Amino acid sequence: MHILTLNTWHNNGPWLKLRDALIQGILQYAPDILLLQELFDTDWSRELQARLAYPFFVATESADSGLVILSKLPPKSNEIYRMTIKSPFETYWRYALCAELLIDTYETLHPGAAGFTWNSRNLFAQYHRPVLPDRRIDYILADARLAKNLKRCEIVFDTPDALGIFASDHFGVLAEFDK
Repeated sequence: MHILTLNTWHNNGPWLKLRDALIQGILQYAPDILLLQELFDTDWSRELQARLAYPFFVATESADSGLVILSKLPPKSNEIYRMTIKSPFETYWRYALCAELLIDTYETLHPGAAGFTWNSRNLFAQYHRPVLPDRRIDYILADARLAKNLKRCEIVFDTPDALGIFASDHFGVLAEFDK
């Protein structure tokens, strides 16, 4: 099983080129479950679902959360939470779509590795003001049952395409599990 998470950077930057890089990357990694952030446009979310042929779609009722799950597997349940505090660098609320997940898959296979998903070598991350430090802020977490089948976990979307375009201002995380 492959799970991919990626912050899509909404419609910032050269958005039409980003969309193409995003679709090509998703087709390349072929995740069974796709977790997307900053995807605020419901029509684009549904178009992405159709273009990538995901039968299941989960989005939050809150239009300002931007959280979307596209899946080849039927979802059992989901919950949305709004964070109770705001970052001093942001004026908007943050949300989380949650499930019972416990183990950091990247750290499990790469102990001590930085694994930055927000990285200043990504030109789109350099646009952010204030400038944020390189860090890992995107995760795939798994419960113990799923984690015992963890096969691979990598940082993806961390190189630009042939035109020098990154798919987002974040790098993604791809985890692979044996069935």
